[in-house]
Amino acid sequence: MIIKAERYYIWKQEHQCDDVSNLSFKQDHNMQTKQIRASLWNLAYNGLKMREWTKLAQFWKFTDEQIKAIEEQWTGKKSYKEHGHRMFLIWLHGVLMAGQNPIKHLYEDLVSGGFQQLAEKFRAENNAGTESKKCSVS
Repeated sequence: MIIKAERYYIWKQEHQCDDVSNLSFKQDHNMQTKQIRASLWNLAYNGLKMREWTKLAQFWKFTDEQIKAIEEQWTGKKSYKEHGHRMFLIWLHGVLMAGQNPIKHLYEDLVSGGFQQLAEKFRAENNAGTESKKCSVS
């Protein structure tokens, strides 16, 4: 929660935004973000390799202190998966507060950050089943 607040206030200063009407640092249980949160969990636990989450965090301008704070919460051989998940959720909070499309933004950032394979995996997961949802004229 503290990391979300730090990142929000930096973003607010950079964009000179005073609208705090939807501001919340609580854990997101919103139904509208359920699918993206599930996709982020899947990326963190099944897509990121060890230390890749820190490269992505640095790409998103997480500070060294913020990265260390995330690392201190969980320990163990596979703790990097939980670290990646927490980083994704903090990132998602910032993207949503900025009014950006998280799916588009994440795909573009993964490609720009050198994670092409992960970006394609994310795209495939989020496009799965969309063909069956398209309308057709009968």
